Amino acid sequence: MIQLDLSRYFTTDSLLRALTTMPELRSPVMDNIYTQERRRNHPLPTVSISDLQQAVKNIAITRRGSEPLPVYEDSINITHIEPQPFRPSERLNGVDVNNLKLLDDIGIELLVNNKIDRLRRIVRASTEAMAAQSLSGSIAYPMAMDGGYGTYSVDFGTTLSHNIETPWDDAGITLDNVLSDLISMEANIQSETHYGSDIRFWAGQKTFMALAKIVQSVNNTSITGMIDAKTINIAGFKVELQNSSYTDLVSGTQTKVVDSSKVMAFAADAPFEMIYSVIDDLDSNLTAMPFFVKHVKDPRSSTIEIIAESKPLPVPFTRGICWSTAI
Repeated sequence: MIQLDLSRYFTTDSLLRALTTMPELRSPVMDNIYTQERRRNHPLPTVSISDLQQAVKNIAITRRGSEPLPVYEDSINITHIEPQPFRPSERLNGVDVNNLKLLDDIGIELLVNNKIDRLRRIVRASTEAMAAQSLSGSIAYPMAMDGGYGTYSVDFGTTLSHNIETPWDDAGITLDNVLSDLISMEANIQSETHYGSDIRFWAGQKTFMALAKIVQSVNNTSITGMIDAKTINIAGFKVELQNSSYTDLVSGTQTKVVDSSKVMAFAADAPFEMIYSVIDDLDSNLTAMPFFVKHVKDPRSSTIEIIAESKPLPVPFTRGICWSTAI
């Protein structure tokens, strides 16, 4: 029978204190696209399609005393997305529990918090992977099932694209050609939406190297470029190296956020959203939150399981993303 009581380390106050003292987690897609101010809790287990990516644009004025102008469209189709949870767990077996009894309260709290921190990092890495997938306009993420993986799929629509006529690794390429491509990608986004006052560019590894080679070429004199801190500045357009990747759980290989041969433009001011749906756990009071953790005793196996849960749904603003194959 398990005699060790860890409840005091899983109270709301204890968890808040622990989480606020843990190091800040960093990852490129979450930090640059699904930023903190774009993350919100959602009080329902499903998300209505009609609530996502609502058009925001100028409207007509109305005559004084007339009816207000509706900004919604009537539809007989009600479609919902059901976010699915990440639920990693850490298990303390009988030996671990006995070892915990040798520690004082501070030691036990440190060990418990270390395990919570690991679960927190796993959830963040998983959310980052799903967020990276969403930049294509859809999610096709592995869902654990008996004996293998199924696929959790969400389609948000088609992103924009630009056809690069002269590949950036072509012998005759110039900075004028590259600048024209960057301007066109920016224009594609700005013509589709009023967002685009802050357009950023991410380049894959080979694309970035090809662009660096162009900048260093003595034959390009009409436009100047500068390389600094993983960024190439061409007439005010900053192309950043994006070399981050996540693990494809099915194949076990690494998948680049931006493929080596591609460049992606995105409107940093567009309404990308990270939605955290309500947690399906009575101990969480069925509350929406980015991260929930609890412990469960199993007297039959003399184990204590620490279980985390998060139900993120990255919602890309698809008309604020433009992809191009550069090489």
